[in-house]
Amino acid sequence: METLPPGQARAMIGAEPEGDPDGMRALAAQLRCTAHRLGSRANVRLSHWESDEGRRVKARIAGALRLADGTARNLLGAADFLEREADAVAAAKVRWATRYSELVNRGSGIPEGKI
Repeated sequence: METLPPGQARAMIGAEPEGDPDGMRALAAQLRCTAHRLGSRANVRLSHWESDEGRRVKARIAGALRLADGTARNLLGAADFLEREADAVAAAKVRWATRYSELVNRGSGIPEGKI
């Protein structure tokens, strides 16, 4: 069996899968960090401010905290998705590299003259 030139091997198996698993995982870590900062906010207490304005401010803060909590959950979900996709991209790259190496280093498995 003859080995294949790199260009012919690529033509047979297609382009290397796109994506940067390490970069995807780094972004997932950043999203998790941001989510934890957003989601860790406790209720804000404004002691001794019981006027109408104080109640409005407290309500506004409570609404912002609910929004931050929801945003944190969304960020965590996006981070989980990125991690799963990074794993899939990494696995696809390994499969591609293995097949490419087989073709270039050991041949196609196709008898000479049939390539």
